[in-house]
Amino acid sequence: MIRTKKILTLCLATDGRRVLLGMKKRGFGANRWNGFGGKLEPDESIVDAAKREMLEESGVRITSLERVGIHEFEFRENPEILEVHVFRVDSFEGEPVETEEMRPQWFSFDDIPYAEMWPDDAYWLPMFLAGKKFRGYFLFGEGDSILEKRLEEVSRFDQDAVASARSDIAMKTVVILGASDKPQRYSNRALNLLIERGHSVVPVNPTLDTIGSIAVMPKLSEVSKGPDVLTIYVKSETSSALVDDIVSLAPKTVIFNPGAENPDVERMLELSGIRTVRTCTVTLLASGSFEACISA
Repeated sequence: MIRTKKILTLCLATDGRRVLLGMKKRGFGANRWNGFGGKLEPDESIVDAAKREMLEESGVRITSLERVGIHEFEFRENPEILEVHVFRVDSFEGEPVETEEMRPQWFSFDDIPYAEMWPDDAYWLPMFLAGKKFRGYFLFGEGDSILEKRLEEVSRFDQDAVASARSDIAMKTVVILGASDKPQRYSNRALNLLIERGHSVVPVNPTLDTIGSIAVMPKLSEVSKGPDVLTIYVKSETSSALVDDIVSLAPKTVIFNPGAENPDVERMLELSGIRTVRTCTVTLLASGSFEACISA
């Protein structure tokens, strides 16, 4: 099964004795009380996405927030993993208002409507209300029943901890198939972000000699075998013609960026023991989730 990962945010505002929830009015999770959040836009950080989603769904502008949890959610027979970053909102401007997405309402800590929420909330929300930080994993089955769960308290999720964790991560060799010298192209943004984070990049494009000061390889077949990651930015017709070269290259993980998806090639790579992921490299790098995704 080809696995993909989507990064989402979830914000819960609290005044120390109450928590602000919203009744989801449509879409995924409709008719359930939940926090406020959603997916990241291209080039958007997780924190910026959290603030934007809170404003769009409740009408309030966040002035202070802290990341307190990270969850991974899976649904049986669905290859997509939802990585949800949970934030506690300590202060905001404005009054919560009903929007097309959500109907906000304050609940006291003793009156949380767990029966009308996702079933996992009953496990981690008490930790949130107690001021704890946590990391969780939940596998859902039929009828949103929880088939498997892991939940642990952690010490912190602040930026110092993230920076420290990154410093302990071995830098990766990343091959960029379809690399561009045009700044507006996602492949060029990915290249620059990879370099900023200390990774070794190998751009591949038969029409370019260099991108800045970096030499560009004309063919995938000329790249040294066994890179950590191959991130693909070419059309499916091109990747289909290069499937033998990709298998021969033997990358540990192949990322198919939006617009480059190729189910036939992805299946062939999986059968060859090469892990494939459909996601956006730029979004992973901007959100700090690149290393976690390729190491999963």
